[in-house]
Amino acid sequence: MNRFVVETACMLFLFVTVVAAVDWKKGRATWYNHPGQGSCGYGKLEGVDGYEADFGIDSVAALPDVHPDFRGSCGLCYEVKCRGIRAISSSGQVNLPREDACYNESMSIVVKVVDSCPCSGNEEWCCGDMDHLDLSEQAFGRLADPGKGIIGLSYRPVPCVAKFRELVDSDWKTWEENFQQGISPKVFVQGKIGLGWQKTVYSNEKNSIKTYHPNLVDLKDGSKALCANIFTYGGFHFRSHKPKIEKMMQKAKRVEFLARSSGSMSDVAFMINNDQGNGCWDSRTKLPRATKVERAEGGWEKFSFDMSAFTCDDISEADLNRLHFENLGSETANICIKDLELIL
Repeated sequence: MNRFVVETACMLFLFVTVVAAVDWKKGRATWYNHPGQGSCGYGKLEGVDGYEADFGIDSVAALPDVHPDFRGSCGLCYEVKCRGIRAISSSGQVNLPREDACYNESMSIVVKVVDSCPCSGNEEWCCGDMDHLDLSEQAFGRLADPGKGIIGLSYRPVPCVAKFRELVDSDWKTWEENFQQGISPKVFVQGKIGLGWQKTVYSNEKNSIKTYHPNLVDLKDGSKALCANIFTYGGFHFRSHKPKIEKMMQKAKRVEFLARSSGSMSDVAFMINNDQGNGCWDSRTKLPRATKVERAEGGWEKFSFDMSAFTCDDISEADLNRLHFENLGSETANICIKDLELIL
């Protein structure tokens, strides 16, 4: 394995012309060879049960956990360009000529953060004296020969739609609002994990914790859903980071989502809790006891939980950062959900 490969992150790319709206920053990039194992929970990015992600393995990367943008960085997109540098590691022990490593310093690609690069154990490159991005091998290969191992980088945050088309003023306006907010109230809408959220599926039929199966399926109506057969006390959750999640939770009036099952959802619970699994006891509410349930097309039911219904006796609201679904029954439960969002 290339010694400059840092097996931790992922981002996504495309050649684009981007409106100049934010300043370029200088940094460096390495590459890794395990796309689809990202900490954001996007799962394998292509070729799984026919599911194809909008951003594939040739456009993935990660931010170091010491980067100022790290908290809530899942779903952020950056425009990046190769930059010729003298590549010196944080300790100074590695000093390599990379002034001529770039294919074309004026060419840019767009990448999306889907993973993290832990500083611990990767001190030489992932943290220290310079901003760092860890690109997938395929994304790195669009900028320079992966054999170079490390390159200089110019980068700036951009709206993710830059992958698909040229940007207009309204794109930048929406992006600025989302970037400042740091987290999207649209947690999982139209098959996309919202900005600042991470997905984890555990104790399920596909063993997603180890296989990184995305559990995302394309539906006949053109939409996407998260579908899983979850064992007793298995489930899935969407989580975000403090402090960005605190303000969002304070603004939220209710949580809404669509769900359906090939069997019964009577033992599936929806709750709001923290990373330790501690939550509001009254939030351990099985789906049939939602504040409001409405029938929808295609066998779906729309569930609505008022935030006021969740009382927290032993935990502060500021510590809540997960929207959590869990099977409390003794039998495996099948459930699909989509359009999960916080209503402000």
